[in-house]
Amino acid sequence: MFALVDCNNFYVSCERAFQNRLKGVPVVVLSNNDGCIISRSQEAKDLGIKMGEPYFKVKPLLAQHGVRVFSSNYVLYGDMSRRVMHYLSSVVPDVEIYSIDEAFLDLRGMERYHGCLTTYAADIRQEVYRRTHIPTCVGIGPTKTLAKLANRITKKKPALGAFFTLIPKRNGSGPWSK
Repeated sequence: MFALVDCNNFYVSCERAFQNRLKGVPVVVLSNNDGCIISRSQEAKDLGIKMGEPYFKVKPLLAQHGVRVFSSNYVLYGDMSRRVMHYLSSVVPDVEIYSIDEAFLDLRGMERYHGCLTTYAADIRQEVYRRTHIPTCVGIGPTKTLAKLANRITKKKPALGAFFTLIPKRNGSGPWSK
């Protein structure tokens, strides 16, 4: 089994980790030279602000809704990524860093030490948040591709919670579980 741990709205979450007043407020982070939007809080997404939107085009909309705008701070984002990945590397024997805010965890054989993998992943997710204040979603599946798919389903369907597992039933039949 594999898990994909993906940090939510990573650049915005990094800014929020050090500025508590930003929680619950629409926030965007801009690219190099403040050209376009590269990270959005859920509140900003709910306003219809699109990823990659040129800043000059949406500047009036951002001002109208009181959206907080930040220039990108790659030193901060790299440091926060290292903190998340360091913790993940301390709790599973094999971590593949997929991007600055995503990592695959090899969970094969971990059931014998931690029991239910979904519960173990929930504990990992909670500890990442406790240590860094970065929220994450986790997808679990028998392959990295299915873990990525499970993670995508989790992000698109928040009602599922922070987890979605694509784990076949023991007898190999029936739908895959939540």
